[in-house]
Amino acid sequence: DQRHLKGKNAIIYYHYNKCIAHFLKNEISTINQEGSFKILDLEKEYTVENEIEINKEKQTLKLKGVIDRIDSTSNGIRLIDYKSGLVQPQELVINSIDQIEKKSKALQLLFYSLLFVKNHNSSDPIMGQIISIKNTHQNTLDLRVNKQDYISLDHISKFENWLKELIIQINDPSMVFKHNSESKYCEWC
Repeated sequence: DQRHLKGKNAIIYYHYNKCIAHFLKNEISTINQEGSFKILDLEKEYTVENEIEINKEKQTLKLKGVIDRIDSTSNGIRLIDYKSGLVQPQELVINSIDQIEKKSKALQLLFYSLLFVKNHNSSDPIMGQIISIKNTHQNTLDLRVNKQDYISLDHISKFENWLKELIIQINDPSMVFKHNSESKYCEWC
């Protein structure tokens, strides 16, 4: 069946073929520069349960996520999320936890770090990374928190506290939910 080689499908096919070839070339280059790595897991599901007080009542908070790929490298543990769309490096740079609301990809990698550390009680250095297949100039994008490439236990603790506070706010009966007129989904309506 050669339908993928005609018309619009051909453009998409050749584009992604080029993107994947570029990504593999970069992976080989990274291995040559930094040394080999071991894939520990693919599509690994993690769950964490914590007690949290919501409206003066203790409740169990269950956090769950699926990490696309977990690597062991000479620099520590690397948590990877694959994206088929274009991701810009600035989407993964945060200088304080307060910025996390507007940077969903950074939030996702911090969330994965929290799940990983809670499940493994790990003290290994952790790096968060997005592999954006469509970004031919820079496939691999590292999460940078406070100008650091590593996600420290302090960063994870601050993120966990931020997340708990957010959940408490959401469950506050006096909380008023308002339409966000700056949302991009309004452009698509």
